[in-house]
Amino acid sequence: MRPTLRFSTVSGHVSSRTVVVAALAAHRNPLTAGGTALPSVYETITEILTTKFAVPAQAIAEDTALEDVLTDSLDVVEFGVVVGEHYNVLISDEELETVTTIADVAALMGSKVAA
Repeated sequence: MRPTLRFSTVSGHVSSRTVVVAALAAHRNPLTAGGTALPSVYETITEILTTKFAVPAQAIAEDTALEDVLTDSLDVVEFGVVVGEHYNVLISDEELETVTTIADVAALMGSKVAA
């Protein structure tokens, strides 16, 4: 029998952060909490780039520089906003300036979501 995670929140709303925290508290992999694999941060970023910014999937790798797949600095800012909104976190301009590759963005989002 698979253990079940139970969520209790003040507002009654269960966020993705709640799922990650609960899965970590239960010493389970948050990507497979509840038996359903959730997309990785890298996969989510790839999906955003391909669907919202028309970047070909074959052009995306962990070491791909954002400047190589986004047309200008406005696209980079918009990308930061879209990714932040997806994870319900704010990416500051300073943080956005420190990331250069897809892996950097995934690491930043991973740390923000886990915090």
